[in-house]
Amino acid sequence: MEDNLLKVVDYYKKYRDLTYIGIAAWYLITVLDANVDASLANFDVSDKLDLEVAPLQMPVPGVIGAGLNIRLIFTF
Repeated sequence: MEDNLLKVVDYYKKYRDLTYIGIAAWYLITVLDANVDASLANFDVSDKLDLEVAPLQMPVPGVIGAGLNIRLIFTF
């Protein structure tokens, strides 16, 4: 009886500790994201720079292939 109780206590302690680690990791990622966002607040986004993402159908003999076409356009 005591062994089962100790196993259950250890089980919940383990997941409690993992939860604390997960919360700390989530907080650090949030701080990092906020820092990057603040650094890019004054980034010049104009019509001279364009990123286009479109689906692409690739002709492959015997099968229909699908892909992703990414194009970066920089105008001087």
